[in-house]
Amino acid sequence: MKEMASIEVKRSFRRRVVVWVSLLIGTAILVTVFFAFLFIKGHMGAQMQVLLENKALSIQGRVEQRIRYLVENTELLTKNDLVINAFIDPGGRDSYLLPLTENFMEGKNVISLSLVDFDGKILFKTQDDVPTYASSPELRSALAMQQESLYLNQFTHNLTLVAPIHYYGTTQGAVVVVFDLQAIAQRIQPADPGAYFQLIHTGSKVIYSFNYHPETLYSSAVIVPGKETPFLSALHLDIKVGLPEDHYFAPVNQALVRIALIGLLAVLSGMVVALVLADTITRPILTLYHRVRRMGEEGAQSCYPIGTDDELDALALAFDERNTQLQETTKAIEQLNQNLEHRVEEEVARRQNSEMLMLDQSRIAAMGEMISAVSHHWRQPLSVVGLEVQSLRDDFEDGLLNAERIEEVIDITMTKVTEMSEMIDNLRGMSDVRERRFVSVHTELLSVYRLLKAEFDQRNIHVLCRCGEHVATAIESKNCELTEMNRIEVVASDFRQVVFNILVNARDAIQVSANSKKGQVTVSYALESAQWILVSIEDNGGGINPEIMRQVFDPFFSTKERGSGQGAITGVGLGLYQVKMAVEERMGGSVWIENGNMGAKVILRLPVMGRL
Repeated sequence: MKEMASIEVKRSFRRRVVVWVSLLIGTAILVTVFFAFLFIKGHMGAQMQVLLENKALSIQGRVEQRIRYLVENTELLTKNDLVINAFIDPGGRDSYLLPLTENFMEGKNVISLSLVDFDGKILFKTQDDVPTYASSPELRSALAMQQESLYLNQFTHNLTLVAPIHYYGTTQGAVVVVFDLQAIAQRIQPADPGAYFQLIHTGSKVIYSFNYHPETLYSSAVIVPGKETPFLSALHLDIKVGLPEDHYFAPVNQALVRIALIGLLAVLSGMVVALVLADTITRPILTLYHRVRRMGEEGAQSCYPIGTDDELDALALAFDERNTQLQETTKAIEQLNQNLEHRVEEEVARRQNSEMLMLDQSRIAAMGEMISAVSHHWRQPLSVVGLEVQSLRDDFEDGLLNAERIEEVIDITMTKVTEMSEMIDNLRGMSDVRERRFVSVHTELLSVYRLLKAEFDQRNIHVLCRCGEHVATAIESKNCELTEMNRIEVVASDFRQVVFNILVNARDAIQVSANSKKGQVTVSYALESAQWILVSIEDNGGGINPEIMRQVFDPFFSTKERGSGQGAITGVGLGLYQVKMAVEERMGGSVWIENGNMGAKVILRLPVMGRL
């Protein structure tokens, strides 16, 4: 058995499987880690934001609680007997109010404490900056409406509390306490290092700021007061807490680093799994590959079994079976090849003999066509000569024979003999003389036409000629002659045989068409360029079926039935085949056929004088 054909293996199958499986596993792990990364980052970010908000809520609660404590202590002060007695005991107020206020102010971030009567007159003060009745709507509201007022001074940013003092159901006056808001805020600081804390009034104005650095990037949370913080709501104070982003994202980054390490370990583990998996997949395939490669070698191991007990084992068994069949077939082919060359030689010889026989039949058919044409052409002049000879006897018996009559008969007879001699010359031109020479396209075509003229006239087929832009006229017209420069160099008999076959085909097509009683063949000449001349011969025989157009030049193809011509040997299908061979192989031109307006048109493309 011959050695199996092979191709160069440029890439390792095992390596490709390892790479692809590794990529698949690695991609799956990386995608999983990536989405875990995004999830953890988002989750941790949300948790950190919640933590910030909780810190802000815690600070908000402590600020609210501190303010509530100060307000409640002030309310207790308004109910103190000493404060009430100060309105009815002017002489003793200076002695006991000062120790009382000092005791009240201690540890409560109080800037000043004042006592005013019902008319807004200041009865007692610790500092000069006391709101007057005229300038403070809160003081007027507290004295007139018995409403407690807590407000933020827009200039000093301190808290002012106006608390009315009641005695026996009437308002005797009010206590005005100014608290240091910054001191209150300083009591409440974030526990985280680096965190900042701000009190913001009406959402934009910073009242108090602790540990805030503009050049640092922060993550912040703002808590707006609600129903649970009525004092901060009344004061319109928001709580803003922030952490530096490096502190804020530190837990997130730690978690992401852990995820990245886990992902790296997973990828490495995946690579190991990919190697093992790829080896498991490729080992039996490569084993089968190497066994198949060695099939036919002496001592080669059979493909089956591989040991996988699956489709690969079935495939290996199939390879062994096909190998056995191939060996048997190869032996049969070798035996067949031993006699093949001899059989081919016999078949070629048989086909050559067959083709030679068909060519001989074609030549005989063409000869029959020519003999038929000559017989048609000679019949009329022979009849004229016979009649003239017979008329000599009658003229002699009648005494009319004289020199003049004899000369007339001689002229008529010689004219007819000359015509018959020209016919013989034309017929000789159709003989197989293999001499190349320059010939006139129209002259050679006209000589062929004269061979067929009598038969064409008998069948009422008119042959017209069109040269260049001239109107079509009879083929013997002078308008059809080309200039000397448009001559072609060919074997004259080849060109005449080509024209003869085409004209005969046109004649037969017209005879079986609807135009059989008014046949027409048009021969056209046109210069395609200075190097080529186009000769087209078109009939009105109805054309060729497009389905067989490509077959018309094939050998032995014919649309005629055997015996459809003048003799029993026509229709062998070599006419147009001979045309194609002569034009392409011996004349250096080309030939094709197409359907014109009325019938088939055969076009010859021939080199003019000087091309060959």
